[in-house]
Amino acid sequence: MPNGRYILAEGPQEHTLSDYYSGCLHNGVSVFVTVAMPSEWSGYKKMWCEKCLAFWDRAEVVTKDGWVITRDETAEKIISSATGERSVGRAFTAKRTVPGGPEEVRPLVHIHQENWPDHGVPNRRILQDTIKETLSCRRALGGNVAVNCSAGIGRAPNFRSCYGSNA
Repeated sequence: MPNGRYILAEGPQEHTLSDYYSGCLHNGVSVFVTVAMPSEWSGYKKMWCEKCLAFWDRAEVVTKDGWVITRDETAEKIISSATGERSVGRAFTAKRTVPGGPEEVRPLVHIHQENWPDHGVPNRRILQDTIKETLSCRRALGGNVAVNCSAGIGRAPNFRSCYGSNA
C-alpha cells in the first residue's frame, strides 16, 4: 500500500488486537485514529454497550508475527478539548527483529477523538483539530492512516471523508 492511503476498521477486541496491529503495520500504517470510546451509550439499544478495546492504554502489545508495540508513557498530549469532548495524542514505538535481519523500528502515533457520539455529530472544532493533527503526524512520519470506530462503518468513514477533503 503506497504512503498516503488509509484503512477503515472495526475497533479491535482482545482476540483481534494482534491481527489489527499486524495488518496495519504490514500495510505501512504510522498513524492510528480512534473515534469511539470503549463503552458508549446506545440510543438505539437504550443501554451501555462495549464498543472496542482501549488498546491505546496498553503499555505493551506483542503480536503473533513478532512486533512489540510499546507506549511512551511520557508522550501524551491534549490536542483539543471542549466540554465533555477531547482529542488526545499518544506516541508508540513498534519493534521487530526478523531472524537473520536487522531490528525494524517504527514510530507510531495514536490519536483518539473521545466522545464522538455514536450516530451523532462531533464537536466541529475538535474534529478539525484532530484532522489537522492527523495530517501533521502523517506528514512527519510518512506511512498510512488507520481509522477505527466501533464497527468501522459510521464514524470512521465520516472521519475519512473529512480528512480526505483536507489532505
